[in-house]
Amino acid sequence: MTPAAITITVILLVLLLAQIFLAAGFIVRLRRAPAGKLPDHACPKVALVICVRGKDAALKECLDAALNQSYPNYAAHIIVDNRSDPAWPVVNNLVAENRRTTSIVQALDNPRKSCSLKCSSLIQVISALDSSYEVIALLDTDIVPDRLWLRGMVAPLADPKVGATSGNRWFEPYPPSWAGLVRYAWNAAAVVLMHWLQIAWGGSLAIKRSVIDDGRLLSHWSYTYGEDTAINPALRRLGLRLEFVSSALVPERGSCDFSQFLNWATRQLLSCRLHHDGWGHVLAHGIATCMVLGSAAALLVAGLSTARGDVVVLTGAALATYFLVLYALLIGLEFSARRAVVSGNRAKEWLDFPVTAVKLILAVVLAQFLYAFSLFRAATMRSVEWRRARYEILGQSRIRLIEYNPFGDGSSSALDRAR
Repeated sequence: MTPAAITITVILLVLLLAQIFLAAGFIVRLRRAPAGKLPDHACPKVALVICVRGKDAALKECLDAALNQSYPNYAAHIIVDNRSDPAWPVVNNLVAENRRTTSIVQALDNPRKSCSLKCSSLIQVISALDSSYEVIALLDTDIVPDRLWLRGMVAPLADPKVGATSGNRWFEPYPPSWAGLVRYAWNAAAVVLMHWLQIAWGGSLAIKRSVIDDGRLLSHWSYTYGEDTAINPALRRLGLRLEFVSSALVPERGSCDFSQFLNWATRQLLSCRLHHDGWGHVLAHGIATCMVLGSAAALLVAGLSTARGDVVVLTGAALATYFLVLYALLIGLEFSARRAVVSGNRAKEWLDFPVTAVKLILAVVLAQFLYAFSLFRAATMRSVEWRRARYEILGQSRIRLIEYNPFGDGSSSALDRAR
């Protein structure tokens, strides 16, 4: 038995133990009781900001849920990309029908070239808010929160050491295609890593107004690609932390092909690369995983080609153990996520046995290698397209909007490419 095979096997098992530790710790966090419910008189005034660009499939459900939160003191501030956007009449009709919640609808006036369209929208809304708002909550239009979502997001902010709270998406592939299952496996692993690295998710996020003001977040967002990954440096400077809210783990049901998955995964990693100090950990984890798995696979092939039974058995068993344990962890995460998500917010279960479960094992293997490919793209790309807008990456934390295609408008607006 070659020393190389033994070394790779040991490294692979150590890597697996680290994965077990991280996943098990997250499962414990999911099962922990949420923060106590705030009484109505203790609920701070909240501005719920919803940035809309395009008519997402869940737009109506999302806005209906957002406008009917079980929270006594909040206003919904909905900003649509432009008045020609197909979502503009939908938003205004829904707001007109809802008399329960104070709602303000506006269009993005002047997209900035130095940041993403979402950051431009956030700056426009938040900079106009009066000082009575103590918390700013963000909600994406492709998810549907339950009625207690806002209470759950705000409650941990009563802790003076907590500056922001975040939920996360739990992707559910429906129908469970191969690409959808790969995205599901990748997203589940990303949720765990984001928890440990304190990476927020802008789709379900609440920030103390004092953090935005004292951390100069509006100024920072003015040259930012991702608003969520950019809050961590501000929290660190203020000596505050991000709190994960297990009840705000929101199911996102959808489908995708491999091209869509790779573009989506690359954008998530790019945001971390540009703005979060955990990028080095993410990059090191991806490189180490790719190198170890690639070396183990190469040794297995070499053993088969040279009839080295001892090498084949050792590396084959190590690889099989690694992926089967990852699969078991994924199933454990799935059932823990089901307990965390409010039952009324879920559609029928998608993970059927044995057909989908068997496909999922192979999807876990494929996700590992596509992760490496997405990581390489995110580390080297010089421009990115996101929802019909293209951005040039100028350097660490700096971008420039170079092409803007409004939804509902067939024309392409190429922006000034000069300085």
